[in-house]
Amino acid sequence: AAVSSSNERYELISKATNDAVWDWDISTNEITGNANYLELFGLNRDSIIDEETYFTRIHPDDKERVRANMAEALFSHQKTIIDEYRFKNRKGKYRIILDRSQVFYDDKGMPKRMVGAMQDITSQKKAEEELLNITNRLSLATTSAKLGVFDWNTQKDVLEWNEYMYEIFDVDPSDFDRSFQSWLDCLHPKDLHQFDLISNQELLKRRLLHTHVRVVPFSEEIKYVEIHAILLPDKEGKVYSVIGVCRDISEKVLAEQSINRAIISTQESERFEIGRELHDNAIQVLIAALMNLNHIKEKSNDPATITSIELTKKAINEIRRLSHQLAPSDLGNLAIEDSIR
Repeated sequence: AAVSSSNERYELISKATNDAVWDWDISTNEITGNANYLELFGLNRDSIIDEETYFTRIHPDDKERVRANMAEALFSHQKTIIDEYRFKNRKGKYRIILDRSQVFYDDKGMPKRMVGAMQDITSQKKAEEELLNITNRLSLATTSAKLGVFDWNTQKDVLEWNEYMYEIFDVDPSDFDRSFQSWLDCLHPKDLHQFDLISNQELLKRRLLHTHVRVVPFSEEIKYVEIHAILLPDKEGKVYSVIGVCRDISEKVLAEQSINRAIISTQESERFEIGRELHDNAIQVLIAALMNLNHIKEKSNDPATITSIELTKKAINEIRRLSHQLAPSDLGNLAIEDSIR
């Protein structure tokens, strides 16, 4: 009755799992298994498999390694053996198998029985390989673009940085304690408010951070860094992680500043030329007109002439004011003696 009950439990367990369950009687060199095991070999219910038949299904490149691992485990009296290998199924296609087995020894320490389960992990391995490929491509992309990648665990206050983060923020990895405050210490004091993750409700609402900050290195000029990050909240809405990328945009910012300075310089030159033209030409013409009007006034005391003289003086003063605004004097940069001269 006990044997019958045990066999019944074995059958129920075999049906409840997708694994190929096997039982190897080492003394008789006979291997039996559940329906999944027989399906894997393409055999019927009454078929019995021996050790050699089992090993013929293992990929040639894995066979000797699996044999060696099993021999070493049995020699050292290990009770559990876990191995991974490629196995040819009944359709002649190799599948990746994770094999876990339990070894039973007799009173003399000799192995007498092994029971195990073969799990097909081909799909899992393929997914892991695809994930690894994606990770590698992402790593190559960040490397080619020299992107700094960071992951801040806000609960533990631990920063994970890639190599370019240390380069961008001019930090020595051996001196960096990976705390958020140490990162903030690299930034310009006036840019710290952009990382206020407690009181900045707009930032917490968007869950996205797109900003530019200035970095204050120890020995170089100020750097400009572009930061893009996403804030990950927990069930209570509290941010538990901040993940993002950084890019050094100093060259771009400095180039834009240089262009802006050139534009301003050109505009100032144009303003100066216009001011000088007004002062040197337009005013001189009005002064000549004023002299003529004064000459006419001496001969006749015509009210229209007097009015014209006043308007001309007003025009001269207005143009002089505009010309001084457009072309300010450089005397402020000269010494007093040079200014007088």
